[in-house]
Amino acid sequence: MVQIGNEITNGMLWPDGHTRDHLDQFAELLKSGIAAARAVDPKIKVVLHHDKGKNNQAVRAWIDKLIARGVQFDIIGLSCNDTGSPDRWKENFDDLATRYPQYGLIAAEYSYHKRELNEAVFNAPDRRGIGTFIWEPTRHHEAIFSPHRAKDGEENAGPKPGTVGAAGHRPRTGRFDTNELIDLYPQMSRDFAKKP
Repeated sequence: MVQIGNEITNGMLWPDGHTRDHLDQFAELLKSGIAAARAVDPKIKVVLHHDKGKNNQAVRAWIDKLIARGVQFDIIGLSCNDTGSPDRWKENFDDLATRYPQYGLIAAEYSYHKRELNEAVFNAPDRRGIGTFIWEPTRHHEAIFSPHRAKDGEENAGPKPGTVGAAGHRPRTGRFDTNELIDLYPQMSRDFAKKP
């Protein structure tokens, strides 16, 4: 699968591909990107990525405009990074699965509410939810990797596992170790495994 742009809600290659003023041109840019990806692999699945995972109205309006302009894709990707109630994610994934049965659904970015978000995706109607991708697993919002904590007299190398200060203030390099949040994934893998 290939994603044409990252969080392209407002377009790409501004100003020419800005959705506010140049939606038709944005659609043409998407078609070109999709055509290039499919020239390499005709069977590749194409993702379009919207940044408002809890805003069903905004996502629907965006998808409808792109469909009306002949943009052909396979998967709707949503960013689900915010910290609020996960109920609206479920409502959005459920509605999109029902409204657009021709498309798969993914959480293209998430971090908070790991279990709830995966439940929303993998329990979407008609098994339209096909995957989730954790965002910044070492740096933000309930990170599943923590900077290495030294042992046996070594210098302390990081904060308590699973904690994060202000967004983006973790180091990008060095040794990282998994923390207790990683323990969610084996069970989720079993719970949400697709049946043959």
